[in-house]
Amino acid sequence: MTQRAQPYLRPVNLFAFALGIAVLQCSPVLPDTRFSLFLMVLSGSLFLRFRGTGALSAFLFGIAFAAWTAGIVLSQRLPLAESGGRGQILAEITDLPQRDGDQWQFEAKIRHSADFPSLVGSRIKLAWYRTETRLKPGDVRHLEVALRTPNGVYNPGGFDAEQRALQKRWSAQGY
Repeated sequence: MTQRAQPYLRPVNLFAFALGIAVLQCSPVLPDTRFSLFLMVLSGSLFLRFRGTGALSAFLFGIAFAAWTAGIVLSQRLPLAESGGRGQILAEITDLPQRDGDQWQFEAKIRHSADFPSLVGSRIKLAWYRTETRLKPGDVRHLEVALRTPNGVYNPGGFDAEQRALQKRWSAQGY
């Protein structure tokens, strides 16, 4: 006796889910979080209530899930009102620092900060200029930093710094 795949795991439904995610990626605007949650409930209700709506439900759920996830990631970034602010942090270096002359670039996780409380536990990208201090992964440092919200200008064929920051889940960038 062969087992039948769960109805939501059928290849057409998985393709429709992935297509929904791709459609959201092409959208110039991110839907509101409440709309995303509504769309998740609607797609689940359609799937459970009406036979034959599996692909449509999976497509709608793909859009809603991608929008909801993107909303969570964007909400964890440094608020624009605090962008450009200076303050002190206690940070742990979480990757292999890159050295170029007397300049370091590294990723760090903020352990404590009275000046940036919304970023405690978040990953940030930092540059440290004009220093001979040796850095290594796992170092914990008290640093005075200037942080900004990750952003970038998209040029076709060029490097997209904001996309990279989203992929790496950096909540802020600074020096």
